[in-house]
Amino acid sequence: MTDHPIATLRLLHLLVLSLLASLPGVASAAGEVSIPLSTWEGMVDRLDAAARPDAPPERVLRSRADITGAFHRGVFEGTLSASFRVLGEDDEHVRVPVLDSRSSIREVRLDGRPTSLLAEGHMYTVGVDSPGDHRIEVAFLHGRDSDRFTRRLQMRLPPSGATALAVAVDEHEITAKLDGGAITAVDETRGGSVIRGQLDARGALDLTWSRRVTHQADADVRTEATVNTLFTLHEALVRGVTVIDTAVLEGEIDRIDLTLPEGVEVVDVVGDDVLQWRSETGGVGVLLRYLVSESAAVSVHFQYPIDLDEEVALRQPMPAGEAPITGAIGVQGPAGLQVEVAHVAQAQELAPRELPPELTGLTSQPLLLGFGFSRTPEVRLGLERHSEIALTSTIIDDIQGSTMVLEDGTEIAKVRLRMRNNTRQYLSVVLPQGSELTQSMVDGRPIRPGVVDQGATEALLVPLRQSERLPPGQGQRHRIQAGETLGAIARHYYSDATRWNAVFEANPGTLYSAGEIPVGAELVIPGLRGAMEETSFVVELAWRRQRARLGPLGRIDLQLPTLDVDAMTVNWHIYLPHAIEPLAFSGNLTQHSHIRYDPVRRLRMFLSRALRGKGAWAGSSEWSGNSEYGQEYQSILTRRKSIYRAEQRVQSQEVLSSFPLVGERYRFKRILAGRETPQVALRYITAEVIPWVRWGAAGAALVLALIGLQPGEGRRRRLLLCLPGVLALLVLGHHILGVHRRLLWALDLALLVHLAMRLRRKGGPSRLLADRRAPLDLLSWRTLFRVAIAAFALMVVNTMPLLLSTTAFLILTALSWRRA
Repeated sequence: MTDHPIATLRLLHLLVLSLLASLPGVASAAGEVSIPLSTWEGMVDRLDAAARPDAPPERVLRSRADITGAFHRGVFEGTLSASFRVLGEDDEHVRVPVLDSRSSIREVRLDGRPTSLLAEGHMYTVGVDSPGDHRIEVAFLHGRDSDRFTRRLQMRLPPSGATALAVAVDEHEITAKLDGGAITAVDETRGGSVIRGQLDARGALDLTWSRRVTHQADADVRTEATVNTLFTLHEALVRGVTVIDTAVLEGEIDRIDLTLPEGVEVVDVVGDDVLQWRSETGGVGVLLRYLVSESAAVSVHFQYPIDLDEEVALRQPMPAGEAPITGAIGVQGPAGLQVEVAHVAQAQELAPRELPPELTGLTSQPLLLGFGFSRTPEVRLGLERHSEIALTSTIIDDIQGSTMVLEDGTEIAKVRLRMRNNTRQYLSVVLPQGSELTQSMVDGRPIRPGVVDQGATEALLVPLRQSERLPPGQGQRHRIQAGETLGAIARHYYSDATRWNAVFEANPGTLYSAGEIPVGAELVIPGLRGAMEETSFVVELAWRRQRARLGPLGRIDLQLPTLDVDAMTVNWHIYLPHAIEPLAFSGNLTQHSHIRYDPVRRLRMFLSRALRGKGAWAGSSEWSGNSEYGQEYQSILTRRKSIYRAEQRVQSQEVLSSFPLVGERYRFKRILAGRETPQVALRYITAEVIPWVRWGAAGAALVLALIGLQPGEGRRRRLLLCLPGVLALLVLGHHILGVHRRLLWALDLALLVHLAMRLRRKGGPSRLLADRRAPLDLLSWRTLFRVAIAAFALMVVNTMPLLLSTTAFLILTALSWRRA
């Protein structure tokens, strides 16, 4: 540093001489040089600046610092003493960093005089106005009381020289670690320990410590304990939890020692005051987080094996030593065990309602037995196993089937099984005899089932997946597949299709209409509150079976696959060709469409429809050739609603099929089907034969009526002989629609023929024509009035087509009896 100004002066001297030599006209006489005054003043200023020493790079030099204090329940109360030197000659104000700005300052002294600190960024700084040596002392608090269980002191310090550290903590037998420094000593005191160390020049304090599990309890401490134990009985194991609340009467404790009966295994020890625990000889040592002078509570979870053929002793952890104890015992167990008290000593039996709430609050199940004690109890129980019913863990919630029969005898069918599974690996499926499997899927993914030989039949083994169990309120995500509906998605996740609105409301940005869901979009499936959810999945099977071609009259036997899992509901849709007419259905399912009601109900429906008239003014449809009754008018709004409901019903109930569903649909349903194979058998007749049957029945009715109406002896006997034929025609009309109407037509015709024959025998028409004045006698006001009434009645009857033949039958019958 001393050679630097001299070298600078020499360099400037050479520069000045070179400059003077280069200036024209400056030399006037030998030994004299003339230069401008301004040039000379600039040269003098540069020489003065070169002679002035440089400013130091750091204004503050720190020599030593000391940090002392005590750490108690998360808060460090300490004092920082530091010496430093401010460099420079002028009285310039300097801000010197002192301490972490997260600390709370209690008192600050600079060179023995009170002063204040200013928070600048992450540090507190103190202002110094004069250079030289200074000393600062700061009393502060660092930490939070909410971190009362922490064993770490961490704070920022400015970079400095050696920093001595002395921290007192309220714990004995500890192991300390100082990051960025070295621990020099850990001194034990009556109230705890003092950690001493040295920090390096980086200026960061990070001190941690932990307890050693080697210390023993203080013999001068007096305590008492409350022990509440809940025992849960199982067939081969007893699980329990013991809550030990220790009250300190005198002194302080930082450890709780427990004794364990033989065979008892401690699973865990928990509590707000627990630091750590370990198994020791004959017991358990529990270390607390800090010294406790009032009370400390720990929960000990334990278990031990049992044998149901022997008496079961209730064994529990107990506090060690001679401290007085009080407590209670509660016993709970499954419904499959009968529990009786075999032996009680040093305890008294209590009713469950007399147990303390600290014990009953440990479980939501009812307690079978209760005991109170003030010494270590001795309780033995006798257990007896009840017989149990095996519960089904795999179930089919719904079976949806579609079967289509073609005129050539081909049967194409598909079934969808919505099920839940917890234990099954495979589902055994036996298809109808002669069937060929064409498709098998689980949740829309094709699978290849296995085949096992069962003698006369072969069973398919369809691999199943595990149902998911979701806690209440926990949701998940679902990607929409082609053909899915909100009802199907809700049925899959909630086992209830009516909960589709929960899915719709949970996805306002994805679903804008309940009837339009975008394929490939991801939906949020909300969880249901208050209930454990178990998801379901779908198994789809399709098969094909070839039969003989349908004849004019025959029987068709249909069935769904035989399953080895119970089913709750079955919905079966059977599609039959329009060319056949079912006569009767039988099976183990209930028919829900095209129902053939009993004759009394059909007569009531017939009269109800007939007395309504045509009603064609607002647009009723024409009669169908296969329909027995007409179709009344419906408003367009009512019609739209019915169409929408029908579409929704079909969409939610019918199985999605890869083949077109053609023909007349017949619906069958059953609840609680179990493992019984769904079967439906039907007898049919082709549509080509039906007109022949109808007119044949009408001809037979005409013949029987003419035989029964024939006068003469033996009329009653002829009527009795015709009665079986009449009953047969009525049964035929019950199964084939349209026969009853033609039977009435035949009876009307028979009555007309009968009346015409009676009039001919009595000469009625010829006598009327022979008497020339008879037509004139009919021309009267009374006759005209009767004709008008008859015409009006005929017009009214003509507006009721279904009543026309019935009215004619009644009139003709009345005339026949009157003539008789």
